[in-house]
Amino acid sequence: MAIGKNYIFPVTGATAPVAAEARPHQQVEVEITGDGAATSVVLTHNWGLSAAENANGWPEVSFEPLLPSFYTEKPQVTTKDANTVTVTVVGAAADEFALVRMKRPHSGQR
Repeated sequence: MAIGKNYIFPVTGATAPVAAEARPHQQVEVEITGDGAATSVVLTHNWGLSAAENANGWPEVSFEPLLPSFYTEKPQVTTKDANTVTVTVVGAAADEFALVRMKRPHSGQR
């Protein structure tokens, strides 16, 4: 089983934005839904960040609780790379428990 992903900005649905869709935006939002067992999920932003940008903490990741189960899931970011963020959870919830926002610094260079 797997944690469900529902991207809500800049695209909607289960499929992450491709690089061309993500490039003009400084934020990607996705709702995650636990399945009661899975303990990690890979979220895709597709910004092509450099190793230096990752080392400087980008993308910034924030969580918005949607249900009380967010607090028992204890989501945390465990890895970041050029195009993805991995979030690890306890894996007990079987509901849509969080909205995840991945943000990058504004740049007119993208």
